[in-house]
Parts: sequence; C-alpha cells; structure tokens
Amino acid sequence: MANASGSASRWSLQGFRAVVTGSTKGLGRACAEEMLRLGAEVVVTARNSAEVEAVCLELQACGAGRVHGLAADVSSREGREALVAFVQRLWGGILDGGVPSPSKPKPSNTAATGLVNNAGTNVRKPIQDATEEDYNNIMRTNLDSCWFLCKLFKPMLEKSGRASVVNVSSVAGVRSTGTGSIYAMSKAAMAHLSTSLACEWGPLGIRVNCVCPWMARTPLLEEAVRNNPKQLEDVKA
Repeated sequence: MANASGSASRWSLQGFRAVVTGSTKGLGRACAEEMLRLGAEVVVTARNSAEVEAVCLELQACGAGRVHGLAADVSSREGREALVAFVQRLWGGILDGGVPSPSKPKPSNTAATGLVNNAGTNVRKPIQDATEEDYNNIMRTNLDSCWFLCKLFKPMLEKSGRASVVNVSSVAGVRSTGTGSIYAMSKAAMAHLSTSLACEWGPLGIRVNCVCPWMARTPLLEEAVRNNPKQLEDVKA
C-alpha cells in the first residue's frame, strides 16, 4: 500500500463519496485505496463477489474513509441497475430525475460526489481473428458501462453540487499501441465521451475528466504479455 503522508498533506477528500468500478485490481484498486486514505467514502465494485469482499476487508485499514462493496457486472444492464440501487440505498438521493416529495425527500448531504469509470477488459487479436463475442464483450465492459453509468448517476451527481467524474481511458485510445482495434476504439470513444460530457455538465457543477494511462503493471497487462515476452521488453525499452 502506498504511503499517504505526502498526498494527505496536499489533499483532503473528507465528505467525498465515490463509486469506483473495476476496483478490486490494478488502477481501480489503487484509486479506491488512495481516496480512502484521503478520507473519502468509497464503493468498491467488480464482478467477483469473493474478490470484492476480500478487498474491502483489506482496504478498511487504509485511512479515515469508509469502504463498501458490491459484486456487480457493470457490462450488463442488470449489474448497472444493481449498483445504482445499492448506492441509492447507501447514500440516498434521487436517481430518477424526479421531483422531491415529502415521502421521497431530497437530502442535502448524502449525494454521490464522485464516479470513476475504470472497469475494462481486452482480448488482443488482429481484426481478422477477433470474433463478434470479443467485440461485444470489450465494448460492453469498456464503453457501455461508462456511458450508461454516467447517465444513471447524473441526477445524484448533479444534486451534490461539486461532483467529479473520471473516466479511465488509455494511451491506446490516442495512438496505436498494439492492443488491438476493439480496445483502442473503445478507449478513444471514452475520451470523446468525456469531452462531450465536460461541456454538457460543466454548467451543472459536474466536472468530467479523462485520464489516458500508458501501460501499468496490472493483472490485465500481465495476462496480455504472459505469452508474449517480447512485448514487455518493447515496453521497457
């Protein structure tokens, strides 16, 4: 686990509530861990329930923040709806865009203030070898999850008045890096989605940013280079 002393002296996320998808491994887990260290309350979510439970137990010792976990497949409509319902029960707020009523009040301090769309997958194949199943799996996991979760969480984010969305794209969405065309296309679309939403939601008090990391040592990368050591050497060079 990273040392938080330097970052904690510069930043505080006390009172911040964030949902981080794909957060049991790699960059997603690192994001959740750092936000917890800085005092945020975080929802960890991924497909595997055992991994979610284990990571939540490990992250409880990170810092002042509180961690909650839900196993959900955000590449599916059912998984996204389950996540939204979980957050609504946890933090309140109106996610259907409706008008508050005495029976359904609009709380002033329980909105989600952050969404990190990090869930992602890849199958590295030349276009002629990629199947329709490969295409659908990558696009649903990388792009559909991002677009639909932004749409579903927008009312709660807007209500907070100080919300921030971070979409985790990739350098592969900007230039060719040998990841395969489907992955590259999905990440490029995430970057353009972020630009569009930043303009659309800025006047509403919702900031939208996109990060495009270069290759990081994550389980997804390790799986990709396991049978292709030359690719790893090329990256190091």
